[in-house]
Amino acid sequence: MTIPFYVSNKCFKTILLTAITITVTVNIITTITLPNFNPLNHANNPATNFVKHKNGSSTDTVIGYQDPRCIGLELEDKMDKLLSSYRQVYIVMPAKAGGSTTNTFVKNCMKNQTESFANYDNILNRPGWMRSAHLDTFKQPSLISSHLYTENTLVNLVKQATRKSLIVYIHREDTDRLLSAIKQVVYTEVCNKKKYTNSQEGCRVTQDKLVQLIEKEAWNEISYGMTNLLKCNTYSMIEENAPNLVFIDYKQLDKLLKLVSKHHCPGQALVRKNVASEKKSILVELPTKSTNLASKNSTNIMKSIESWLEAKMGVIELALNLKEEVSCQVTTRKMENNLMVCPDKTLQFSTSELL
Repeated sequence: MTIPFYVSNKCFKTILLTAITITVTVNIITTITLPNFNPLNHANNPATNFVKHKNGSSTDTVIGYQDPRCIGLELEDKMDKLLSSYRQVYIVMPAKAGGSTTNTFVKNCMKNQTESFANYDNILNRPGWMRSAHLDTFKQPSLISSHLYTENTLVNLVKQATRKSLIVYIHREDTDRLLSAIKQVVYTEVCNKKKYTNSQEGCRVTQDKLVQLIEKEAWNEISYGMTNLLKCNTYSMIEENAPNLVFIDYKQLDKLLKLVSKHHCPGQALVRKNVASEKKSILVELPTKSTNLASKNSTNIMKSIESWLEAKMGVIELALNLKEEVSCQVTTRKMENNLMVCPDKTLQFSTSELL
């Protein structure tokens, strides 16, 4: 015997709608791991952040997501408020990350406060200079900028900075920074000193001499970057000391210095230094016997240094062993990932991550 089961039209529609909703919900994203930069886990964290789907697939980007530690650089934005909150500000950077422009700006900015610190370039790298400048004047500058040469200089700053100090680290992705540094070293050694052939077309250097310069100057402009600054020990010291620390992409320098001027030296103009467009072109002479560009009758194959670097950039660090001392790249690359999703490419390190 069959017992009839009656369902009203309204009830049937309700059941059907509920079933559709459940089906759709089951197939959407089930878990989201948002980007997180935490030096406590720098040895184990993956270099990328993922959105995970139920079917096991993943993507690298959360569409529309913005890290809450992102900092805006417009007037009245977060960076403006940070600069008004901290008594002492340190702006530091590796080589080829806007340092010459920043250092010149800060010297001009602070000249009405104190002259003693302005007498020393990149003062943070010389403890003796820092001591002398500190004792030579009663009033101390509210703003200090410096290139960083070694990991120890950054570690010392992280350890010594007070609760009322703000450290702004101007960052540049290291391979991009390296290529710019190579051009700078060649320009200094070839064009300025006229060590090698200097033609009307530009400064000329053989590939062999160029490589010698790169390897010879490996402890100068070329090495003053992420490889020797943002290392495991650096991240450990950040973890232990919890400084007020901001990472900012070097391309945002104009916006940053505009805000710095507002709080430390209103009206101070920005003067660009070490501008690549003002420098003489550099030509690299390739060895005919080893180039796949040479014809049988050619003797001198000339390439601009820009095209030479473009051709070599994928392998040059490995071939010349330029990153032998690198460590904890996973942490730096994760920080870079998070930095690049910020609209103003500026990221505050949150000490709450240590709790």
